[in-house]
Amino acid sequence: LNNHFIPTCSTAPKRHVQLKDKSPVIPLPVPIRKMLSEEQAAKFIEEKLLIPEWREEIKKSKFNFLVKLENRYLEKMHYENISWGAKTLEELKPPSKEEVIYQCLETGGGACIQLNYFLRLLLEVLGYDVFNVGCKTMTVEDDTAHMIVIIRMPKTEEGVVSSPENKTDHVLYMSDPGFARPAPGLINLDLLPHTYQSGGFTVQHRFNDELQRYERYLIGGDPIKGKFSSPDETYWESCFQTVPYKFEDFDRCMTSIFNDPKFSFFLNTTFLFRHLSVRDINNVEYVSIRGRTVTTGNSSGLESFKCETYDELIPHIEKYFPNLNRDNIRKAVANYKIRQELKYQTEIL
Repeated sequence: LNNHFIPTCSTAPKRHVQLKDKSPVIPLPVPIRKMLSEEQAAKFIEEKLLIPEWREEIKKSKFNFLVKLENRYLEKMHYENISWGAKTLEELKPPSKEEVIYQCLETGGGACIQLNYFLRLLLEVLGYDVFNVGCKTMTVEDDTAHMIVIIRMPKTEEGVVSSPENKTDHVLYMSDPGFARPAPGLINLDLLPHTYQSGGFTVQHRFNDELQRYERYLIGGDPIKGKFSSPDETYWESCFQTVPYKFEDFDRCMTSIFNDPKFSFFLNTTFLFRHLSVRDINNVEYVSIRGRTVTTGNSSGLESFKCETYDELIPHIEKYFPNLNRDNIRKAVANYKIRQELKYQTEIL
Protein backbone atom coordinates (compact mmCIF):
# COMPACT_ATOMS: atom_id res chain seq x y z
CA LEU A 1 0.00 0.00 0.00
CA ASN A 2 1.15 3.53 -0.72
CA ASN A 3 1.15 5.58 2.46
CA HIS A 4 0.95 9.37 2.11
CA PHE A 5 1.46 12.19 4.59
CA ILE A 6 2.50 10.14 7.62
CA PRO A 7 4.17 12.55 10.04
CA THR A 8 6.06 11.65 13.16
CA CYS A 9 4.00 12.29 16.29
CA SER A 10 5.59 14.33 19.02
CA THR A 11 6.96 12.20 21.81
CA ALA A 12 6.85 15.05 24.31
CA PRO A 13 4.42 13.45 26.80
CA LYS A 14 6.43 11.01 28.91
CA ARG A 15 3.70 10.06 31.35
CA HIS A 16 2.89 6.87 29.46
CA VAL A 17 4.77 3.75 28.42
CA GLN A 18 3.20 1.46 25.82
CA LEU A 19 4.67 -2.03 26.14
CA LYS A 20 5.43 -4.13 23.11
CA ASP A 21 2.78 -6.67 24.17
CA LYS A 22 0.25 -3.82 23.92
CA SER A 23 -0.53 -3.99 27.64
CA PRO A 24 -0.67 -0.26 28.37
CA VAL A 25 0.83 1.14 31.54
CA ILE A 26 -1.42 4.10 32.12
CA PRO A 27 -1.41 6.37 35.14
CA LEU A 28 -4.74 7.11 36.70
CA PRO A 29 -6.05 10.43 35.39
CA VAL A 30 -6.17 13.22 37.91
CA PRO A 31 -9.72 13.35 39.34
CA ILE A 32 -11.59 16.47 38.33
CA ARG A 33 -14.22 18.32 40.26
CA LYS A 34 -17.67 17.23 39.15
CA MET A 35 -18.75 20.07 36.91
CA LEU A 36 -21.78 18.18 35.64
CA SER A 37 -24.36 17.36 38.30
CA GLU A 38 -26.20 14.06 38.58
CA GLU A 39 -29.46 15.91 37.92
CA GLN A 40 -28.07 17.49 34.74
CA ALA A 41 -26.75 14.13 33.54
CA ALA A 42 -30.07 12.39 34.18
CA LYS A 43 -32.02 15.09 32.35
CA PHE A 44 -29.62 14.97 29.41
CA ILE A 45 -29.88 11.17 29.09
CA GLU A 46 -33.66 11.15 29.39
CA GLU A 47 -34.57 14.21 27.34
CA LYS A 48 -31.70 14.63 24.85
CA LEU A 49 -30.65 11.01 24.30
CA LEU A 50 -34.18 9.66 24.88
CA ILE A 51 -33.19 6.78 27.16
CA PRO A 52 -35.83 6.96 29.94
CA GLU A 53 -35.00 3.61 31.58
CA TRP A 54 -31.26 4.21 31.71
CA ARG A 55 -30.90 3.43 35.42
CA GLU A 56 -32.24 -0.07 34.95
CA GLU A 57 -30.16 -0.61 31.81
CA ILE A 58 -26.88 0.43 33.39
CA LYS A 59 -27.53 -1.93 36.32
CA LYS A 60 -28.03 -4.86 33.94
CA SER A 61 -24.82 -4.26 31.97
CA LYS A 62 -22.54 -1.28 32.27
CA PHE A 63 -20.80 -2.16 29.01
CA ASN A 64 -23.95 -2.75 26.96
CA PHE A 65 -25.38 0.52 28.23
CA LEU A 66 -22.16 2.30 27.23
CA VAL A 67 -22.58 0.98 23.67
CA LYS A 68 -26.19 2.19 23.55
CA LEU A 69 -25.39 5.58 25.06
CA GLU A 70 -22.55 6.21 22.62
CA ASN A 71 -24.69 5.29 19.60
CA ARG A 72 -27.48 7.58 20.78
CA TYR A 73 -24.97 10.36 21.50
CA LEU A 74 -23.64 10.04 17.94
CA GLU A 75 -27.16 10.39 16.52
CA LYS A 76 -28.41 13.24 18.69
CA MET A 77 -25.35 15.49 19.02
CA HIS A 78 -24.22 17.58 16.05
CA TYR A 79 -20.65 18.51 15.15
CA GLU A 80 -20.96 22.18 14.25
CA ASN A 81 -19.06 25.43 13.92
CA ILE A 82 -22.04 27.70 13.23
CA SER A 83 -22.03 28.90 16.84
CA TRP A 84 -18.58 30.43 16.26
CA GLY A 85 -19.13 31.49 12.67
CA ALA A 86 -22.00 33.65 13.94
CA LYS A 87 -19.76 35.57 16.36
CA THR A 88 -18.05 38.86 15.66
CA LEU A 89 -14.25 38.95 15.75
CA GLU A 90 -14.38 40.62 19.15
CA GLU A 91 -16.51 37.80 20.59
CA LEU A 92 -14.22 34.97 19.50
CA LYS A 93 -12.39 33.09 22.25
CA PRO A 94 -11.68 29.46 23.20
CA PRO A 95 -14.45 27.84 25.26
CA SER A 96 -14.30 27.41 29.02
CA LYS A 97 -15.39 24.22 30.78
CA GLU A 98 -18.63 25.92 31.80
CA GLU A 99 -19.30 26.97 28.21
CA VAL A 100 -18.69 23.41 27.01
CA ILE A 101 -21.33 22.11 29.40
CA TYR A 102 -23.81 24.82 28.43
CA GLN A 103 -23.22 24.21 24.73
CA CYS A 104 -23.94 20.49 24.95
CA LEU A 105 -26.85 20.74 27.39
CA GLU A 106 -28.63 23.61 25.67
CA THR A 107 -27.77 23.28 21.97
CA GLY A 108 -26.83 19.64 21.43
CA GLY A 109 -23.79 20.45 19.37
CA GLY A 110 -20.22 21.62 19.25
CA ALA A 111 -16.73 20.75 18.07
CA CYS A 112 -14.43 18.04 19.42
CA ILE A 113 -13.61 19.82 22.66
CA GLN A 114 -17.31 20.24 23.40
CA LEU A 115 -18.61 16.84 22.33
CA ASN A 116 -15.73 14.74 23.65
CA TYR A 117 -15.07 16.61 26.88
CA PHE A 118 -18.78 16.63 27.72
CA LEU A 119 -19.00 12.89 27.03
CA ARG A 120 -16.16 12.37 29.48
CA LEU A 121 -17.99 14.39 32.14
CA LEU A 122 -21.22 12.49 31.49
CA LEU A 123 -19.55 9.08 31.78
CA GLU A 124 -17.76 10.13 34.97
CA VAL A 125 -21.08 11.01 36.59
CA LEU A 126 -22.33 7.54 35.61
CA GLY A 127 -19.36 5.89 37.32
CA TYR A 128 -17.17 5.00 34.34
CA ASP A 129 -13.36 5.15 34.47
CA VAL A 130 -12.74 7.60 31.63
CA PHE A 131 -10.20 10.19 30.48
CA ASN A 132 -9.39 12.36 27.48
CA VAL A 133 -6.29 12.09 25.28
CA GLY A 134 -4.78 14.44 22.71
CA CYS A 135 -4.71 13.50 19.03
CA LYS A 136 -2.75 14.72 16.02
CA THR A 137 -4.64 14.88 12.69
CA MET A 138 -3.83 15.38 9.02
CA THR A 139 -5.45 18.81 9.28
CA VAL A 140 -3.43 20.14 12.23
CA GLU A 141 -0.12 18.49 13.17
CA ASP A 142 -0.30 19.12 16.89
CA ASP A 143 -0.78 16.60 19.69
CA THR A 144 -3.68 18.69 20.98
CA ALA A 145 -5.36 19.33 17.64
CA HIS A 146 -8.14 16.93 18.59
CA MET A 147 -9.57 15.39 21.76
CA ILE A 148 -10.58 11.72 22.12
CA VAL A 149 -12.38 9.81 24.88
CA ILE A 150 -10.83 6.65 26.38
CA ILE A 151 -12.90 4.37 28.64
CA ARG A 152 -11.18 1.81 30.85
CA MET A 153 -13.48 -1.22 31.29
CA PRO A 154 -12.78 -4.11 33.72
CA LYS A 155 -12.24 -7.44 31.97
CA THR A 156 -14.84 -8.94 34.29
CA GLU A 157 -17.60 -6.72 32.89
CA GLU A 158 -20.11 -8.57 30.70
CA GLY A 159 -19.46 -7.87 27.00
CA VAL A 160 -15.84 -6.76 27.43
CA VAL A 161 -13.38 -8.69 25.22
CA SER A 162 -9.61 -8.68 25.69
CA SER A 163 -6.62 -10.04 23.79
CA PRO A 164 -4.36 -12.77 25.25
CA GLU A 165 -1.46 -10.28 25.22
CA ASN A 166 -3.23 -7.93 27.63
CA LYS A 167 -1.93 -8.79 31.12
CA THR A 168 -3.80 -5.98 32.91
CA ASP A 169 -7.21 -6.23 34.56
CA HIS A 170 -8.89 -3.86 32.11
CA VAL A 171 -9.47 -3.11 28.41
CA LEU A 172 -9.30 0.33 26.82
CA TYR A 173 -12.09 1.46 24.49
CA MET A 174 -11.94 4.56 22.30
CA SER A 175 -14.92 6.81 21.58
CA ASP A 176 -14.76 9.78 19.21
CA PRO A 177 -18.15 11.44 18.55
CA GLY A 178 -16.40 14.80 18.05
CA PHE A 179 -14.37 13.81 14.97
CA ALA A 180 -16.63 15.36 12.27
CA ARG A 181 -16.35 12.11 10.32
CA PRO A 182 -18.12 8.75 10.50
CA ALA A 183 -16.88 7.24 13.78
CA PRO A 184 -19.49 4.63 14.67
CA GLY A 185 -19.12 2.37 17.66
CA LEU A 186 -16.58 1.91 20.41
CA ILE A 187 -13.12 0.83 19.26
CA ASN A 188 -11.56 -1.92 21.39
CA LEU A 189 -7.86 -0.99 21.49
CA ASP A 190 -7.00 -4.59 22.39
CA LEU A 191 -8.38 -5.91 19.10
CA LEU A 192 -6.47 -4.08 16.39
CA PRO A 193 -6.41 -3.75 13.47
CA HIS A 194 -10.08 -2.79 13.50
CA THR A 195 -11.66 -2.28 10.07
CA TYR A 196 -15.05 -1.06 8.86
CA GLN A 197 -16.66 0.41 5.75
CA SER A 198 -17.69 4.04 5.44
CA GLY A 199 -18.81 5.83 2.28
CA GLY A 200 -17.91 2.69 0.35
CA PHE A 201 -14.29 2.89 1.50
CA THR A 202 -12.25 1.23 4.22
CA VAL A 203 -11.39 2.85 7.55
CA GLN A 204 -8.81 1.05 9.66
CA HIS A 205 -7.51 1.58 13.20
CA ARG A 206 -4.04 0.15 13.87
CA PHE A 207 -1.42 0.04 16.58
CA ASN A 208 1.99 1.14 15.33
CA ASP A 209 4.57 -0.92 17.26
CA GLU A 210 7.52 1.10 15.99
CA LEU A 211 6.12 4.50 16.94
CA GLN A 212 4.11 3.17 19.89
CA ARG A 213 0.90 4.93 18.94
CA TYR A 214 -2.64 4.25 17.74
CA GLU A 215 -3.40 5.33 14.17
CA ARG A 216 -6.39 5.70 11.89
CA TYR A 217 -6.13 5.22 8.11
CA LEU A 218 -8.37 5.79 5.10
CA ILE A 219 -8.03 3.18 2.34
CA GLY A 220 -9.36 3.64 -1.18
CA GLY A 221 -11.15 6.88 -0.42
CA ASP A 222 -12.37 9.47 2.04
CA PRO A 223 -15.95 8.99 3.37
CA ILE A 224 -16.48 12.75 3.04
CA LYS A 225 -14.47 13.75 -0.04
CA GLY A 226 -14.66 10.62 -2.21
CA LYS A 227 -12.37 8.10 -3.81
CA PHE A 228 -8.59 8.16 -4.07
CA SER A 229 -6.69 7.42 -7.29
CA SER A 230 -6.68 3.67 -6.59
CA PRO A 231 -8.54 1.23 -4.28
CA ASP A 232 -5.31 0.49 -2.39
CA GLU A 233 -4.21 4.09 -1.87
CA THR A 234 -3.87 4.73 1.87
CA TYR A 235 -3.82 7.97 3.84
CA TRP A 236 -2.81 8.42 7.45
CA GLU A 237 -5.56 10.45 9.14
CA SER A 238 -4.80 10.69 12.86
CA CYS A 239 -2.72 9.27 15.72
CA PHE A 240 -2.72 9.32 19.51
CA GLN A 241 -1.20 7.73 22.58
CA THR A 242 -3.15 6.80 25.70
CA VAL A 243 -1.78 9.68 27.75
CA PRO A 244 -4.41 11.38 29.94
CA TYR A 245 -4.79 15.06 29.08
CA LYS A 246 -6.41 17.83 31.10
CA PHE A 247 -8.81 20.32 29.55
CA GLU A 248 -6.18 23.05 29.95
CA ASP A 249 -3.65 21.06 27.89
CA PHE A 250 -5.67 21.97 24.79
CA ASP A 251 -5.60 25.74 25.43
CA ARG A 252 -2.87 26.71 22.97
CA CYS A 253 -4.23 24.80 19.99
CA MET A 254 -7.86 25.65 20.77
CA THR A 255 -6.95 29.34 21.00
CA SER A 256 -5.64 29.36 17.43
CA ILE A 257 -8.63 27.34 16.18
CA PHE A 258 -11.33 29.37 17.93
CA ASN A 259 -9.73 32.85 17.92
CA ASP A 260 -8.21 33.88 14.61
CA PRO A 261 -10.16 33.64 11.33
CA LYS A 262 -7.07 34.73 9.39
CA PHE A 263 -5.57 31.30 10.07
CA SER A 264 -8.49 29.04 11.06
CA PHE A 265 -10.85 27.67 8.41
CA PHE A 266 -13.06 26.57 11.32
CA LEU A 267 -14.24 30.20 11.67
CA ASN A 268 -14.61 31.00 7.98
CA THR A 269 -16.67 28.30 6.31
CA THR A 270 -19.26 25.65 7.10
CA PHE A 271 -17.93 22.59 8.92
CA LEU A 272 -20.80 20.34 10.03
CA PHE A 273 -21.25 16.62 10.59
CA ARG A 274 -23.95 14.35 11.97
CA HIS A 275 -24.63 10.62 12.21
CA LEU A 276 -28.21 10.25 10.97
CA SER A 277 -28.46 6.68 12.26
CA VAL A 278 -26.12 4.17 13.87
CA ARG A 279 -27.38 0.59 13.93
CA ASP A 280 -23.97 -1.02 14.14
CA ILE A 281 -20.46 -0.22 12.97
CA ASN A 282 -21.15 -1.33 9.38
CA ASN A 283 -24.69 0.04 9.18
CA VAL A 284 -24.45 3.81 9.47
CA GLU A 285 -25.95 6.84 7.72
CA TYR A 286 -24.38 10.30 7.95
CA VAL A 287 -24.37 13.82 6.54
CA SER A 288 -21.53 16.31 6.19
CA ILE A 289 -21.54 19.95 5.08
CA ARG A 290 -18.11 21.41 4.35
CA GLY A 291 -17.88 24.75 2.65
CA ARG A 292 -20.81 24.70 0.21
CA THR A 293 -20.64 20.93 -0.38
CA VAL A 294 -23.29 18.64 1.09
CA THR A 295 -22.41 14.94 1.39
CA THR A 296 -24.72 12.15 2.49
CA GLY A 297 -23.39 8.64 2.92
CA ASN A 298 -23.67 5.23 4.47
CA SER A 299 -21.42 2.23 4.83
CA SER A 300 -21.58 1.34 1.14
CA GLY A 301 -21.46 4.69 -0.65
CA LEU A 302 -21.85 8.47 -0.69
CA GLU A 303 -23.39 11.27 -2.74
CA SER A 304 -22.31 14.92 -2.88
CA PHE A 305 -23.49 18.17 -4.43
CA LYS A 306 -22.24 21.74 -4.18
CA CYS A 307 -24.44 24.80 -3.71
CA GLU A 308 -23.65 27.83 -5.84
CA THR A 309 -23.92 30.21 -2.90
CA TYR A 310 -23.99 30.08 0.89
CA ASP A 311 -27.58 31.38 0.79
CA GLU A 312 -28.59 28.26 -1.17
CA LEU A 313 -26.94 26.19 1.54
CA ILE A 314 -29.14 27.49 4.38
CA PRO A 315 -32.16 25.17 3.80
CA HIS A 316 -29.87 22.13 3.77
CA ILE A 317 -28.28 23.16 7.07
CA GLU A 318 -31.72 23.62 8.61
CA LYS A 319 -32.91 20.27 7.28
CA TYR A 320 -30.03 18.14 8.51
CA PHE A 321 -29.03 20.07 11.64
CA PRO A 322 -32.26 20.90 13.50
CA ASN A 323 -30.40 21.60 16.76
CA LEU A 324 -28.84 24.75 15.31
CA ASN A 325 -30.20 28.21 16.04
CA ARG A 326 -31.76 29.60 12.84
CA ASP A 327 -30.57 33.16 13.49
CA ASN A 328 -27.02 31.92 14.08
CA ILE A 329 -27.07 30.07 10.75
CA ARG A 330 -27.84 33.31 8.90
CA LYS A 331 -25.30 35.31 10.89
CA ALA A 332 -22.62 32.70 10.17
CA VAL A 333 -23.41 32.65 6.45
CA ALA A 334 -23.14 36.45 6.33
CA ASN A 335 -19.76 36.29 8.08
CA TYR A 336 -18.51 33.53 5.75
CA LYS A 337 -19.23 35.75 2.73
CA ILE A 338 -17.26 38.65 4.25
CA ARG A 339 -14.33 36.46 5.29
CA GLN A 340 -14.14 34.91 1.83
CA GLU A 341 -13.86 38.38 0.33
CA LEU A 342 -11.05 39.09 2.80
CA LYS A 343 -9.36 35.89 1.56
CA TYR A 344 -9.27 34.32 5.00
CA GLN A 345 -8.40 30.64 5.25
CA THR A 346 -11.37 28.55 4.07
CA GLU A 347 -9.71 25.38 2.79
CA ILE A 348 -10.66 22.21 4.67
CA LEU A 349 -8.16 19.39 4.21
